[in-house]
Amino acid sequence: IILSASGNKPKALKFHQLSLKIGEILGDRNTIAAAIMGLGNMKLDLSDWDSASYYFKLADSIFVLTENHRSRIWTQNNLANAAYYAEDYENAQRYFLISRDLAMLLKDSTEISRTHTNLGWSYISLNDNATAKGMFDFGLEVAKSLADDDLLSQSYVGLSDYYIAENDYKNALEHYAKSRSY
Repeated sequence: IILSASGNKPKALKFHQLSLKIGEILGDRNTIAAAIMGLGNMKLDLSDWDSASYYFKLADSIFVLTENHRSRIWTQNNLANAAYYAEDYENAQRYFLISRDLAMLLKDSTEISRTHTNLGWSYISLNDNATAKGMFDFGLEVAKSLADDDLLSQSYVGLSDYYIAENDYKNALEHYAKSRSY
């Protein structure tokens, strides 16, 4: 992950493949699925939405078998991102909803905030601004309760985008400025 983020994709690919082999040798399905998810993230970085989705679905199917709900939050969110970037907003929303439901099941406040904000963007993309506003507001409420700067920033950016969609540029700018303060 670090190698990929720092731009060394060939070496990152090598380590994801090595992780996959180690997981197979150990018979550890969660390690296998995590390595597959890493491969999917590499495809996501390359804007190869279909390949990324393939890897995320494969990883998710393994996490279903191992009942690893926490990791499923991430595979579903990643599936949603791949669909969103491919402008398949309905599928993106479907995956974001699954991710949100898993976060609620686990009572994971960080992911509850993040998934509600992501849902806000999906509702804007589907021209349902009223529902988007509710999602952003809820994500912000949870972020405030956690005092998490990253989540607060994300929530305020989402609200800024909502106000842009509503042609309310004064509020959009105010919320964008709040996001930058975090």
